[in-house]
Amino acid sequence: MFKNKKILVITVLLFILTILVLSKLGFQKDKTEEIFISKIYEEIKRDIIRQNNRLYKLENFRYDYEYENIGEKKGISFNIYADMILIQHPSDSPYVKEMI
Repeated sequence: MFKNKKILVITVLLFILTILVLSKLGFQKDKTEEIFISKIYEEIKRDIIRQNNRLYKLENFRYDYEYENIGEKKGISFNIYADMILIQHPSDSPYVKEMI
């Protein structure tokens, strides 16, 4: 197949180099995507805490996500989970006060 061992060695080295470069590019894409997803999650988490911190203690946040295609548009659907502990006495709730 190869007439010269140098050509074989160069071909193998180029093949290995190509694989390394392509895997590095894929890793960078995955890392960039991970950073992007993490930033979105942190913004949503911050909003949830800001909107609910007077009534609830929020802890043990976790999330999952999936990509969605809505027509021609692409989006990301997040599910965010947290343990919510009511810190206001139930009788102080505006809902309960309206019932009394």
